[in-house]
Amino acid sequence: MKKIFNILYSTRLMAVLFIVFAAAMGIATFIENDYGTQTAKALVYNAWWFEAIMIFFVINFFGNIFRYRLISKEKWPVLMFHLAFLFILIGAGITRYIGYEGLMLINEGETTNKFLSETTYLNITIDNNKEQKVFHKPTLFSARGKNSWKLDDSFRGKDYSINLVNYIPWAEKKLIEDTNGSEYLFLVESSGGNRHDQYIKKGTIKNIHGVLVGFEALNRNASINIFREEGNLKLQTSSDGNWLRMADQKQGTVLKDSIQQLQLRSLYNVAGLPFVIPESVKKGELKTVRAEKKDEQKLDVLVLDIEVEGETQQIEIAGGKFNITPPKQLTINGLNFRIDYGARQLETPFSIKLNDFQLEKYPGSESAMSYASEITVIDPEETFDFRVF
Repeated sequence: MKKIFNILYSTRLMAVLFIVFAAAMGIATFIENDYGTQTAKALVYNAWWFEAIMIFFVINFFGNIFRYRLISKEKWPVLMFHLAFLFILIGAGITRYIGYEGLMLINEGETTNKFLSETTYLNITIDNNKEQKVFHKPTLFSARGKNSWKLDDSFRGKDYSINLVNYIPWAEKKLIEDTNGSEYLFLVESSGGNRHDQYIKKGTIKNIHGVLVGFEALNRNASINIFREEGNLKLQTSSDGNWLRMADQKQGTVLKDSIQQLQLRSLYNVAGLPFVIPESVKKGELKTVRAEKKDEQKLDVLVLDIEVEGETQQIEIAGGKFNITPPKQLTINGLNFRIDYGARQLETPFSIKLNDFQLEKYPGSESAMSYASEITVIDPEETFDFRVF
């Protein structure tokens, strides 16, 4: 036993811990840069071995206080060094296992006590039209390596299971070409200043940021109708617009209710929607795939197999950090499921009023230099003003 304590309290172990800790933090920084914070947490910060390093640090620092008799006036600087590390590690542990983080969205003059959780959850509601059962399962999936998650349970005598088939970070829809597939029109639009790829299936209408766009839709009752006549793509709109052919910078107008030739690789602006049709219609199957590089503006997708008494259905659920989406609903063997993936809306025991939000920019630039918020904390027992910066 004495040998074990000698090892745990040794300066050699302390040196090894510092080296491993520094290496882990360095690797985690690269992982976070390439794959995001969630993956860094899953692979490093929330891993059991990283928590073990923290525990060994606490044991080592605590043991050294007594081993080297640091509780004395002559050694108080060294004691302060050890105590400082102990308080940091213990505080980190309290935050990790007891505290919680989140994002509070609040406008000037508003008061709220609601915030979105930093932790992402798989929220599951099950019912049989009479009773219901609710789960909020915290999740942490990695964009690198394999992920596994499964829930086996029963509800009123019926066994069911929910199994993670695939985790798709930064998910996007891509057309996988197939001569036996359906026909799709590929449209690129830039609402909000960012590029978005849209696929419109033949015979359907898609709502793109409040503008209805149809591809060979019945009755052509969309705001923007794209269809074929004699093998050529045509355009008919319910409002005026304009176009710019990017190859030679030639410009033109779009007249509402008229049928015009649609020009590929030209920038159209109709009903406030800027868009380009970069290629002709293609056949294929629309699938959810992982983006080529990290894009935290895109949602993640979970592919789940849900089985009830031998009957299985597969669903895709989009969601992610600080995001709340409507639940997917399905019924299997008499059980109704409502499932969503993302943040939970939680409440604090006090309210916050945002009196003033202050943003300072660098001279001659739109880049932010500093932020500050003047708030009022409203508690049943005490109310006070505070400056957050």
